[in-house]
Amino acid sequence: MKSDVLVTFVNGECEVEFAGGARRQSMPCEEVVSFLTATLKLPRGALFDVVTIPDVSEAEYDAVMAGLKAAGYKRVPGIHVGFLTEPKGK
Repeated sequence: MKSDVLVTFVNGECEVEFAGGARRQSMPCEEVVSFLTATLKLPRGALFDVVTIPDVSEAEYDAVMAGLKAAGYKRVPGIHVGFLTEPKGK
């Protein structure tokens, strides 16, 4: 099953990639949910998946995941392996 949108956590920011990889948008992670709901008007029940690149803040990741779920989006079913590390210098 493919996602409607892919959220990549990278270097303190997020990238949102649309289905099929046609377009990618970078933004602060705290703007991801509002971007999907207000700008893209992605409907409730749409599927998402995430990718983490090292040095992802666990708090930031948890906040985005909670926001996506609260907005009614569903994670693509399956086994997900994520590696979260704190940013260097903390």
